[in-house]
Amino acid sequence: MNFADDSKTHVKTWILAAIILITALTLRWVGLGSIKEAIFDEAHYVPAAEVLVGLKEHPGMGLWASHPLIGKAPAPNFEHPLLAKFLIVFGLRMFEDPYWGARFFPALAGSASLILMAFLALRFFGKPIPVLLALLFLGFDSMSMLHSRLAMLDIFLMTALIGLLLSSWQLIQDPGNWTTRISSAVWITAGLSSKWVFAFAILGFCWCLLALGRGSLGKRFQTLVLVGLISLGLYHLWFIYYAAHGFSYGEWLEFHIAANAVTTGKLAQHPYGATAFSMLGNSRNIWYYFKQLPGQMTVGLVGLLNPLLIFSALPALGLVFFNYRKTRQLQDIFILGWFACCYLPFHLVLMERQGFLYYMLLVLPIIILAVIRMLDILSRKVSLKALAVGYASLFLAVSAFYMPVVLAWPMTRDYYLMLIRFTGV
Repeated sequence: MNFADDSKTHVKTWILAAIILITALTLRWVGLGSIKEAIFDEAHYVPAAEVLVGLKEHPGMGLWASHPLIGKAPAPNFEHPLLAKFLIVFGLRMFEDPYWGARFFPALAGSASLILMAFLALRFFGKPIPVLLALLFLGFDSMSMLHSRLAMLDIFLMTALIGLLLSSWQLIQDPGNWTTRISSAVWITAGLSSKWVFAFAILGFCWCLLALGRGSLGKRFQTLVLVGLISLGLYHLWFIYYAAHGFSYGEWLEFHIAANAVTTGKLAQHPYGATAFSMLGNSRNIWYYFKQLPGQMTVGLVGLLNPLLIFSALPALGLVFFNYRKTRQLQDIFILGWFACCYLPFHLVLMERQGFLYYMLLVLPIIILAVIRMLDILSRKVSLKALAVGYASLFLAVSAFYMPVVLAWPMTRDYYLMLIRFTGV
């Protein structure tokens, strides 16, 4: 890359990266429990989490009560696995303020995602400027920031994905490294235990290791089998909990099939539902929360990705594709393959069901890598410093414009109406 090797420049870059990291972390924690109401799907996940540990009685499964397996699920939110909900309820029990407590572990996961993204950018690009950009893009992206402040599940999914991207990149270089094998299994288990849609990331991991890994095919396949067996062993620990609720081992396996068949096949006619195509166009956005305050002041939360970042995705992926055809760079095919594995299956899964824009958190880190790689490729013709400064400035300007609907700042009603028009919700 055309980054300056001057040590003073590097020191300044690292200092700026540290400032960006501290600012992004602060925005994820300040006022975390300020909204004393359930926001959006917190109304589903928090009660389900309380049922899991006996803080609330099981309300029954409603329409699903007659299903032989779903009717006996340990919590009404049967369509998602248990890890993230357990973490939510652990936070509830740790703090007196239930709203702060329920959002504590999501904020912690969102904070950890920034650290992991910095390590990923450093390993992937090998220079400090990409680290700065990665921290900036993830740290100030609207969707990542918002989900770091809500008691929902998807931030755990994204954090596990970044960890798996990092470990898979390391395994490409050294497929036999046991530390990386184990860390890969941990990330796979954590992601799959938070949301089953993480299976797309597992597909990406398998492709990455077999297609791109160094060494013999036999050694790569051995690593894949070992990581798979460790992941299966760790995930099977959940059977202990289900067994306590009357599931046999066979029923537990069948429950996974039944729950996913129900949730991927049912039509959810939400006005804010997105399609696999519209998600990549940053629509349809969701109003998570809206409240009229006394006088002319209003607060609200809107779920959207940073428009500049998401609209750069297709040009970035296109440029990466053409650059790969010309240079056969490992970085390019890594980005393209991971994006294909994590995003394209949406077209199959969501054909019979609407999705939600926050599903894009599963590909957001890959898009960030693609945009940084785009700037890297373009720097062969134009100064990378000028490109990075220009793009980052526009990105921050867009982030600042949407910040009120990420942090629920009191603003005038006219301002919120203007944001509604701009976001299309």
